Amino acid sequence: MLDALKARFAGKEATYWGEDTHLLGFRHVRQTGLRSWGMDHVPRRYCTALATTDEQAPKAALPRGARRPAERTVIYNIIEDGGFAGYGWGVEFCVQHHDHNAAFAPMCRAAGP
Repeated sequence: MLDALKARFAGKEATYWGEDTHLLGFRHVRQTGLRSWGMDHVPRRYCTALATTDEQAPKAALPRGARRPAERTVIYNIIEDGGFAGYGWGVEFCVQHHDHNAAFAPMCRAAGP
């Protein structure tokens, strides 16, 4: 699931925002909720993780071409039958400081339980 999240994030950043930012890896992955809305709703597993990104550092801060890895909190939920046409698992996610259109504002809290 985390590999799918990495691929979707890179595609979204490039397609919609013109940024060449990728998630390199995750640590401190933990579940924060399971079926938080009750048993009658679509099952969702809510999780958080710290992701390392390859964001470009300010030009004056590092030598030319160097990149500084940054850590961002990722809040995501895995949705049963949330894949294409209701088949498989789906994932919704929000990477803090990369919620450009504020879909999960404030600070990605709306992506959690």
